[in-house]
Amino acid sequence: YSAEMISRVEYVMDELGVDGIYTDGTYVPWECANTAHGCGYTDDNGKLHTSFPVLAVREHVKKLYEAVHSRGGIIDTHQSSCCIMPTLAFCDSYYDGENIQGMLSKKDMSFLDLDAFRAEYMGYNFGIPANFIAYTKEDRPMSTLYALSLLHNVHCRPGGLHLGFLQDIDYNSKIWKIFDKYALNSAPWHPYWNNELVSAEGDAHVSVYEAKEGLVAVCADFKKSGITLVTDKLSATDLLDGKEYRAKDGKIEIDSDMATLNILLLK
Repeated sequence: YSAEMISRVEYVMDELGVDGIYTDGTYVPWECANTAHGCGYTDDNGKLHTSFPVLAVREHVKKLYEAVHSRGGIIDTHQSSCCIMPTLAFCDSYYDGENIQGMLSKKDMSFLDLDAFRAEYMGYNFGIPANFIAYTKEDRPMSTLYALSLLHNVHCRPGGLHLGFLQDIDYNSKIWKIFDKYALNSAPWHPYWNNELVSAEGDAHVSVYEAKEGLVAVCADFKKSGITLVTDKLSATDLLDGKEYRAKDGKIEIDSDMATLNILLLK
């Protein structure tokens, strides 16, 4: 099956001009006890147990990677929280977070704490670009999921053609345009845990990009409304809605809903 799958990928790239592929679960060594697959083992009591074919999946994705990359393409994989480098080493980006979407809510984001996000969803510790899955509902709008992800310089990717999909794309496109306008993908980035340029009072968090036009600050508070930034800058402009703020005594009071993304230009 590995050879057949790869031959089909080669076909669509060679014949149809496909530039890359998305895989769903392909990089996960799913548990298996089918002895015809060479999987599973029997214990001393004769009970059959599952095993995880890590090396077999690794060999498959190595061949897949070579087939796609030799044609100038990329591989984006959805790996359902399975972060293991023997397989992920052979993709170009990964797409994680589907399994926890139903546990996230604007009213309570404590299920996924920020340290957990840094460990699994950033990609920095794996050396692989990551996107965060965003299945929006009334209690978890894109502005809330993006608040969580963009503090870590990770973008949300809308999931599914649901009723709110066009609104999600519209919201995301505003963020993409901000990144393009201020060249944030190549700007020095200071995450909230190592940011001496701007700080936030209380439980709020702020990460900062150094753009030519000023500091672009991403901030959010997951416990209350309103954010107070401590900065030597004199003004802040909300890049999503255009609202202007002025500093007073080294602080800028930002009018923000709880668990909502704010992107501000500080000058």
